Amino acid sequence: MDGCMCVWATEDNNTAPAVIIKVPYCGGTNIRSLFGFTPSGDFLVAGNAAGDLYVFDSFTGGKVCTLKHEKVSAPVRACAITDDCSHVLAVYGSGFVWRYEFIPPQIDFNEDKVPDDPKHEISEEES
Repeated sequence: MDGCMCVWATEDNNTAPAVIIKVPYCGGTNIRSLFGFTPSGDFLVAGNAAGDLYVFDSFTGGKVCTLKHEKVSAPVRACAITDDCSHVLAVYGSGFVWRYEFIPPQIDFNEDKVPDDPKHEISEEES
């Protein structure tokens, strides 16, 4: 209702929602969108009538990221997220399917400094 989704923690037998997630720009439209969860239930993906996708943390309700397509402004009809969270799939309008892929940043292991050395801090002169 009004662009809100409620997530319940079923193991504690509580009838109140554990988290209420507000999907931006969803209230007041007749557009309905399917949403998706990871199998672990850690993340939820949902879309809106403007064509935006949002990935939320299911336990805190915090927005993890926003995905927008530059050339498509149709409503999101359905969306899904893969088990490892590396891909988000969306169906826009009357059948345009789009896949977003997370590509982790590349680490240059040829540097002189060890990247995970907690004692080494990069000064402004080094960067």
